[in-house]
Amino acid sequence: MESLKRRHVIVLQVLKTLDESMRLLNENVTELHLAWSLSDSVIKRFEYTIDTFWKYLKLYLEETGIVQETTGSPKNVLRLAVEAGCITKEEHNMLHEAISARNETSHSYNHELAKEMVQRIPRYYTVIKTVTERLQPE
Repeated sequence: MESLKRRHVIVLQVLKTLDESMRLLNENVTELHLAWSLSDSVIKRFEYTIDTFWKYLKLYLEETGIVQETTGSPKNVLRLAVEAGCITKEEHNMLHEAISARNETSHSYNHELAKEMVQRIPRYYTVIKTVTERLQPE
């Protein structure tokens, strides 16, 4: 259970860094060069936030005994979490979309996709934070 507690703290820390990047971007959106650099920061921080989150969720399911064993697939972990009642169907859909978005951003850089992602990431952030806070280890 200690590893689950440590992982929970890490998820909260990466959420904080993502929040800071989003805040800085919103404060500096008028400076075009700075805005693009900050957009890249938001996307990169989102990528490691979603990765850290789904691995925490996997560990949570295993350590709490909700499931005996999970596969390494993030989408399978989400499916198991919704089946176990740890996340709602709506949260599942948003997190599934977030993982797909992460896969898109990490495999190629596309300026239009980056602009779109920066608009969607705050919604993903909210769901990740809500679920993380709800699934706090005892």
